[in-house]
Amino acid sequence: MATGCTKDLLEEIKRDVGNCNNSLDLVFILDSSGSVEATSFNNMKHFVAEIVSNFMIQANSTRVGVIQFSDTPKIEIVLGFIDSINILKTAINNIVYIGSQTNVVAALNLVPTVLINARANEGIPSVVILLTDQTSEPTVKAAIALHEQEIQIYAIGFGNSINETQLQNTASDPNYAFITDFTNFDSSTNKLRPLWQTVCTTPAKTEINEILQTKIGKDQATNLLFDFPLEGFTVSIQIFDGELVVYGSFIIQGPTSLTADFTSNSTNKIEIFVSPELFNQSTTREHSVFVSIVGQRNYNIFFVNTTAGDTRVIIGGGSSVHPLSIWTMSFITCFVMFSSEIINIFPVSKSG
Repeated sequence: MATGCTKDLLEEIKRDVGNCNNSLDLVFILDSSGSVEATSFNNMKHFVAEIVSNFMIQANSTRVGVIQFSDTPKIEIVLGFIDSINILKTAINNIVYIGSQTNVVAALNLVPTVLINARANEGIPSVVILLTDQTSEPTVKAAIALHEQEIQIYAIGFGNSINETQLQNTASDPNYAFITDFTNFDSSTNKLRPLWQTVCTTPAKTEINEILQTKIGKDQATNLLFDFPLEGFTVSIQIFDGELVVYGSFIIQGPTSLTADFTSNSTNKIEIFVSPELFNQSTTREHSVFVSIVGQRNYNIFFVNTTAGDTRVIIGGGSSVHPLSIWTMSFITCFVMFSSEIINIFPVSKSG
C-alpha cells in the first residue's frame, strides 16, 4: 500500500502521466466528517480538482460526479453535468465542509444512483475514488456490493483511524488502496503516482458473449477485462469507421506495444483467438486477460463481441464468417459493406 501526497507530486503526475485520453465514468466520494477537519478537507478538494485536470472532461469522454458525505451523503456534482474542466474545478473547490458524523456506508449506497446513466454497454468503466479517514466492516460489505456490479473502487485512506486491511478490502483490488496525508501538501513523496496511472487505464469488466458498441477518438483507448475460460476465447471487432490497434496482456491492465502479449490491427475487422497455449506461456497465475483497443484515427466506431473457444470460421479465399456478422448485418447495411478477414496475431517483443 502506497503513502504520500504533495504539491510536487501533482506536477510529477502531470509530467509522467500527462492527459488521460481514455473514457471513464468517474465518481469521487469525499469524507466531510468532523474528524477530517476543514483544513484537510480543503486540501482534499484541491487535490481532486488538480487531478481531474488530467482527464478529458467531455460528454463523450470522461464524465465526473462528486458525492460529499458526513452523517448523510449528498450529490454535489451530477455525473456528466459539467463538461468544462475549469467549471468543474471551481465546483469542486466550492463544496462546503459539513463537519458532522461519518457514514461511509450511506455514501457507497448512493453510488448506483449517481451511476444510473453509466456507459458500461459501451465498454466504459465505472470508477469510484473514495477518500475517507475511517473504515469498518460495514464499509467493506457496502463496497463488495459495488464490486459485484462491476464498479471499480479505489480507496484512499488518511488519518490515524484507518484499518489497512479494511481499506484494501474496500478497494476492488489491494493495489487500488492507498494511504496518504491531507494535512500537509508540502511533505515530500511521490508514492501516489501509481494511483493515477492505474485510474487512467482502469478496465471495464466484460463478460464473454457480451456485446459492446462504442466510439473513440485518436489515441483514445477502450480498456476491457475478461476472465479467461479454459477453452480460450475469440475477440471479434467489427470496425465501421476508423482504424484500431488491439493490445492484450495477461498481467498488465491497459497494455501497450511494450507490455502486450499479443496484438493486432485493422481498418475493417479483427478476430483474435486467445488460446490456452498462449495463456499458458504467460507468467501469471491469475485468470484475467486485459485488452486495450486504441483508436488510430480521429473517429473510430466499432462493435466488440467475445465468444468462448475458437469461433473463427474459415471459408474459401481466406475470408471468415463469424457470429458477429449476424447481429451487425443490419447496421453494416446502413453504412458500407466491409470485406472480412482474419487478422494474424503478431507476437510482441517486450523490452525492459
